[in-house]
Amino acid sequence: MASQSVPYLTPDDYLAIEEKAEFKSEYYNGEMFAMSRASWHHNKLTFHPTAHPASALGGT
Repeated sequence: MASQSVPYLTPDDYLAIEEKAEFKSEYYNGEMFAMSRASWHHNKLTFHPTAHPASALGGT
């Protein structure tokens, strides 16, 4: 069985597609890959200001 070739995307091609896309993707070596969503725990750590270790020490 023959494998199907994946067309090479230029960075400009990728950006044009990404601009219109409903979901985000990543570009690597001429290919486009769907990005997974962040977990609930990731979002809690990212967006909750007191969840950062530095904030507990008075940092940013």
